[in-house]
Amino acid sequence: MLESMYIGCHTEGTLPGGLNVKRRAFEIHQRLMSTSEYEGLENRIAW
Repeated sequence: MLESMYIGCHTEGTLPGGLNVKRRAFEIHQRLMSTSEYEGLENRIAW
């Protein structure tokens, strides 16, 4: 699960398949990370 979240937040482009759907997670992740300080993985993910 964590790996798929990481890949989604770090991959630009379009989703696989023929519908040409734009990936949105990368841009959302970049915007959120630019407005807050990174305190480590443990503080970002609720176990």
